Amino acid sequence: MVDWGWSFKMAKREFRKTGVKLILFVSAIVTGIAALVAVTSFGDNLSKDIDNQAKELLGADLLLKKTKTLSFLK
Repeated sequence: MVDWGWSFKMAKREFRKTGVKLILFVSAIVTGIAALVAVTSFGDNLSKDIDNQAKELLGADLLLKKTKTLSFLK
C-alpha cells in the first residue's frame, strides 16, 4: 500500500523549498488547459451556428422551378 504520509511530507518539503516556481508551473498548466478548452468550445459553437444558419448564409431560401426545358440543355 502507498504511504501517503511520506508523500505529503515530501510534497510539503518541496513546496517550502520551491513554492514560487511550483505556483507558477501550476498556474501555467491551468492557463494552458483553460485556453485549449476555450478555443475548442469556440470552434464547436461556431461550427454549430454555421450549420444552423446555412440556409440564410447560402441564400438557399429561394426555390425556382421551370415549366419548360431550356433550349441550351437539349
